[in-house]
Amino acid sequence: MFKDILTWIDGEAGGFAETFAFALAERFDAHVTGAMLALEPTLTFYDASVPMDIIDTIRKQAEEAAEAASARFRDSLRKEGLNGDAVTLGGATAEAQDRFSTLARHFDLAVLPQQEAKGDLRAQMIEAALFGSGRPVLVAPYIWKPPARFDRILVAWDRGAPAARALGDALPLLKRANHVELVIVGESAVDLPGFNITRHLARHDVKVELRRIPNDEDEVGGVLLSHAADSGADLLVMGGYGHSRFRETLFGGATRSILDTMTVPTFMAR
Repeated sequence: MFKDILTWIDGEAGGFAETFAFALAERFDAHVTGAMLALEPTLTFYDASVPMDIIDTIRKQAEEAAEAASARFRDSLRKEGLNGDAVTLGGATAEAQDRFSTLARHFDLAVLPQQEAKGDLRAQMIEAALFGSGRPVLVAPYIWKPPARFDRILVAWDRGAPAARALGDALPLLKRANHVELVIVGESAVDLPGFNITRHLARHDVKVELRRIPNDEDEVGGVLLSHAADSGADLLVMGGYGHSRFRETLFGGATRSILDTMTVPTFMAR
């Protein structure tokens, strides 16, 4: 069950990540915490001569913006009749990302907005949560229009450990969905004789339609998004592949493709 949800307060009221966090909270009677960043000014070697009073002004503006966003978030919670709170995370960008991923370990799920450009702050927050929290992440695409729905769910299955983790973490959603389709793209290896993932899901009272999709172009992310659109999926569940090297996250091809071009909300775990 998702009883404790974290989201990142980003943008104006009714932001698309907030919409999904609130929809999940209503469905599972969950508590929602919104995290707002108040980032320290980032100075380069060439900024060394910037007067401290200007730096202090920038810092104060960031803190005031965080306070205003938190107040707006709490007001939205009251209007929706939901239980929740807001918290402000400070520090430089890298430090704030670490604090967010650490904070996310204390929740069942983190809901974040899709990146708008490769490597932007949203992308960095997704990477920090997915690779640093040990918890699942739901990424909401900026082109998605309310309301948030979870009735038709598409599960990407390749027998990998991240896919298994995502499947297990998403069970509360799968059990409440009206239709669950488990998709295998390309020539993925078959399950062990006598043991298959559809039987496992059936034991959780999840009825699954199994579908194999040929992949001639070897671009799994595009194939999944195309099928999600054709099938009218409300949510894609998949493993988040990749690894972290120093402070740079290197995503696997399908994961990166989905994050860059997603058209459907995506639930990821690793």
